[in-house]
Amino acid sequence: MSDKNPKCPKVFVIADDLTGACDTALEFYLAGLTTRVEIAEKCKPNSTQEEVLSVSTESRNTTGDAAIQKINVFLANALSRNVTKPLLYKKVDSTMRGHIALESITIVERQGFECALIAPAFPQQQRQTINGHQLLYNTPINNSTTGTSSPSTSHVPSMLGRVLGKRVIGHLTLQDLEKDTDTIIRKIKYFIQQGNRLIVCDAANPQDLRKIADTINKCQQSILPVGSGGLARALCDTWFRDTKPATKKQELPDCPTVIISGSTTEISFTQTRLLIKELNNSSQPYELIRLQPKELLQADSLSLTLKRIHNAIFSQKTIIITTALGDSDVRNTYTHAKQLGLNKASVNSLIQQTILVLVREIASKITAKTIVCGGATIRSMLDAIDTHSLIVKNVVEPSVPLLQTVTPENRCWWIISKSGGFGDPNTLLRSFHYLKH
Repeated sequence: MSDKNPKCPKVFVIADDLTGACDTALEFYLAGLTTRVEIAEKCKPNSTQEEVLSVSTESRNTTGDAAIQKINVFLANALSRNVTKPLLYKKVDSTMRGHIALESITIVERQGFECALIAPAFPQQQRQTINGHQLLYNTPINNSTTGTSSPSTSHVPSMLGRVLGKRVIGHLTLQDLEKDTDTIIRKIKYFIQQGNRLIVCDAANPQDLRKIADTINKCQQSILPVGSGGLARALCDTWFRDTKPATKKQELPDCPTVIISGSTTEISFTQTRLLIKELNNSSQPYELIRLQPKELLQADSLSLTLKRIHNAIFSQKTIIITTALGDSDVRNTYTHAKQLGLNKASVNSLIQQTILVLVREIASKITAKTIVCGGATIRSMLDAIDTHSLIVKNVVEPSVPLLQTVTPENRCWWIISKSGGFGDPNTLLRSFHYLKH
């Protein structure tokens, strides 16, 4: 690891949800930098000893105005007293959820960048941008299963242009990226002259992202990099090529294991089902808490579930808590919500409140090693154990970090964070074995 700077992080990563902040922070950790993840509204940016501070503004599901305000508040707190100018990285979702256009243009204008290069592709996770279209497993994202909702279009320039106006958006194609960096920079300057402040970049493979990273680096902080973990990985190779990569092995305590999934992606359903199948085949004791619509939306219906958790802890079982194991579960929850007169925002809030109650019950009895799937879910977990700061300690597998947090009672929790749509069918199973062995 390189030397710590207790006064000012070298890099600020600004994400809109916690799993995104965590998986992007992992890229900087792997480059050899000490790395912390925080909730933006609760962090003190200039008091961290880590070289990278990755924050979640928790703005993905807010209004656009609220997202802008959260960005402005964080930047005011983070940059007001810095003697040296840190590198900024705006992390966005690789399936284009959240207020990408508004948050990016806010940072560009507030910090005086000439423009932002937006490269949401993450080829290592089967996300590509080709001809401006965002693809997931070679399928346009508006036709993919990415959770409870999909965008109306997969064309990223159009998506951003609907928010800011088409004149603001430029587009670097794969053909542009075949040119040398000086030629690409001239194309970028042309876009800027035309009033394009956000420039979408195609990327089909890691080499394309490396070309984008080299271009950004050559422009000496006049361009804001905006992307997923894929561009972050490429930028780390460019910005920190002389640092020594992290290789530390982490010893984990012998304590119970808890898995919590609030994700509604098909890959998360598959991962959870395969973990359950493995536990059944190996006769390992576990308690599956498959939350029903009434339990998710009406907190006074949790008494039986809380007793099951208490008994599972007493019996030293692995606990698996999931809000859904398939699309039918999600539909049933929203059908029940409609009967109760609840909108989508209220449903999400109530689900996360339920998770908070269950984790708080677990935390009142034990300290656990946990696997958490979904950004809102990990936020609920941190709220339940009264902490908002995570240190990246190791890599479980690509884009899946091992994190550590310490509660006010000085209890140490080990957490594996996984974005809902990431990984292959066995990612959750491998993460479980990682904690066990």
